[in-house]
Amino acid sequence: MKGILIDCYRLNDEIILWVKSGGKDYRFVDKFVPCIYLRCKNMKQLRGLLLKKKIDSYFTKKYSFSSEELLTICVPIKRISEYEKTVKRIELLTDYSVEIYNADVKIEEYYLFERDLFPLANVEIELVGDGGVRIKSIRALDSSDDLDYVMPEFQISTLKVKTVENLFKSLNTKLEGIRFNNDLIVGTEQEILLKFKEKYLSFNPDIIWAENGNLLLPYLSFKFKQYGIDFKFNRFDEDNDDDIEFKKGDYYFSYSRVVFRSHSIFLKGRLHFDIRS
Repeated sequence: MKGILIDCYRLNDEIILWVKSGGKDYRFVDKFVPCIYLRCKNMKQLRGLLLKKKIDSYFTKKYSFSSEELLTICVPIKRISEYEKTVKRIELLTDYSVEIYNADVKIEEYYLFERDLFPLANVEIELVGDGGVRIKSIRALDSSDDLDYVMPEFQISTLKVKTVENLFKSLNTKLEGIRFNNDLIVGTEQEILLKFKEKYLSFNPDIIWAENGNLLLPYLSFKFKQYGIDFKFNRFDEDNDDDIEFKKGDYYFSYSRVVFRSHSIFLKGRLHFDIRS
């Protein structure tokens, strides 16, 4: 089949792809084995240490940015969930004395690089079996160098909430209303949540522009759970909202100013933009 790749994300030990085709949304699953590459002065000693610690590895040659051929040790990580742990383990075993490549790349970016894909690319996908969801092969039909390519027709929504207290002060505050697109939803908290759920599922947005969405989404997710209402912001049935929770943000300096940045919330099967972050 052919479609437009919108996004990808890791789930457990697999990569999930969100693809649009013929006006429909599809969720596909791909197996991915990322590799990290090691270099040091004594490569044989390092390989021996890895074998002793039962870390799979093998010698291979790679090229530097200057096209210089280099001998490296490749460590394939067969379980994505072990990616960061394996990097940390090797750092500790070698007392941070070896060069580690591909260790600080986000898995989703790594996957796109390895498959030569990019968001909004037209792709051709071969699936395992008829009507399956597992990817046998995938290739881009577009080039990342193209300046003009087809954009899908996204369903774009806006979201804002009204609460008794400012969410920056407390998430434990009463919900007074939700503005979804041009509709203002008011009533009791339970009534507001039920009406919002109906409108949200009916509109089925691809993109959500939310005012302070990094606080708003965890707040509403908590409210739904508080009232026992079955609802999730993510699109596909297989993806729950367990990772939509409030986490402390951080501060950074910018042009002699101290700026607060809230922890980013990423959705699965939809795109969330916090217009105030």
